[in-house]
Amino acid sequence: MSEFIYTEQRDQVLLLQIRYEQTLNCLNNEILKEIAGILREFSRDPGLRVVIVTGTGRSFCTGADLKAFTRLSQEDCVDYCMDYEEDIFHILSASRKLSIAAVNGYALGGGMELALACDFRIGVPKTQFAAPEYGFGWVPGWGGVHRLGKLLGSARAKEVLFLKEKLRAEKALELGLLSEIVENPDDLVERAFAMGEQLAGLNPLTVTYTKTILNDFDVPVWDSLAQGLVNGITSKSVYAREQVEAFFNRKK
Repeated sequence: MSEFIYTEQRDQVLLLQIRYEQTLNCLNNEILKEIAGILREFSRDPGLRVVIVTGTGRSFCTGADLKAFTRLSQEDCVDYCMDYEEDIFHILSASRKLSIAAVNGYALGGGMELALACDFRIGVPKTQFAAPEYGFGWVPGWGGVHRLGKLLGSARAKEVLFLKEKLRAEKALELGLLSEIVENPDDLVERAFAMGEQLAGLNPLTVTYTKTILNDFDVPVWDSLAQGLVNGITSKSVYAREQVEAFFNRKK
C-alpha cells in the first residue's frame, strides 16, 4: 500500500483517497505520478465503471506542493502543468467512465481543479473551495478556469477567481458546485460509494455517449491544456516571485 494514496474497490467502484494530512493533502510529484497511474489503469479496466476521489482529515486537497512548484524552471513548470492536466484532470473529465469527488474539507487551488474535473461533487458542512493562485499572480494550471466557467458561467467564475472568494459548502451547493452536502463527515465516503454503485448500474454505452455529447459543450481540450502554458509563464514573473516570497515570510 502506498504511503500517500489508499485505494479500495467495491464491485465496479474504485476509491482513491489522498492521505498526506501533514500538508493538508497537497499534491507532491510522487502523489501526482501515483494518481496518474491509478487513473490510467482505472480507465482501461473493464471491471471498473466509477472512481471516487477524496482525501483524509480536514482537507480534500490543497493543490500543488508550493515549495516544490516554485523551484521549477519556467520550462519545467509548463511541462508539469500540461502533463498532469492530460494524465489526471482530463482523464477524469473526458473519460467514458464516471467520477465522484467526495470533498471532505478544503479544496484549494489544484484541489478545487481536481474536484471540478470530476462528474459529481458531494461535500460536508466544512467543505470549502478557493483559488489562492490569484493571490500569487498565477493562473490555475490544470483546467480549472474553463471548468469553473462552464459550471458557474463566466461572470460568476470571474467573481470567484478575481475576488478570491472562499466558497463554503452552503454557497457551493447554491451555485451548483456541490450536488449534495452530507451532514455527518463520517458518512461521506459511504454516501459516495452508494452513489457510485447506482451509477455503475448504468449501461456503459449510455454513459459514454452522454458524456461525449455533454463534453461537446466544453471549451476545446487545447484551451484547458493552454492554462498550463499560461501558468508556467505567470508563475515565474517578478510579481509572482515577490508574492510567494511574501507568503513564506509571513508564515515564518
